[in-house]
Amino acid sequence: MRVRFHIVGIGGMGMSAIARLLLARGDVVSGSDKGIWPLGAALAADGVAVATAFDAGNLAGADVVIRSSAYGDTNPEVAAARAKRIPVWKREDAWRHLARGKRVVAVAGTHGKSTTTALTWTALRAGGLDPSLMCGAILRDLRTNAYAGGGDILVIEA
Repeated sequence: MRVRFHIVGIGGMGMSAIARLLLARGDVVSGSDKGIWPLGAALAADGVAVATAFDAGNLAGADVVIRSSAYGDTNPEVAAARAKRIPVWKREDAWRHLARGKRVVAVAGTHGKSTTTALTWTALRAGGLDPSLMCGAILRDLRTNAYAGGGDILVIEA
């Protein structure tokens, strides 16, 4: 069953990676952010409906709203979703959803997370695996920050 996700803050690094993986799974994805962000524009070029302002009308048909930590309950879309009893997820809820059935390699820390995440993903691919990726930086070879692999491993920058 295809789920319709609306992502509040879709232009950010973390939310755009979530959007990419949901889209690759066959879910319907829309989103919004303040203005135009390069990652949001790239998602729009791939068919995602991306609004450049927050409005309750952007939620049309959404089954789940995922909100960036940059936007709280006072965001018009988050408030409207709660009023309509549409589930509102935080980033970690989306991660949990995307990680179901996967072995997860989570890279955490203070410095070097993006580099270590990218290197881990690259090493796994060099070893013949096809892991999925959610990174806090754009990988030069991918030209994006996320990859939907065919394997059962998810490398994530936590």
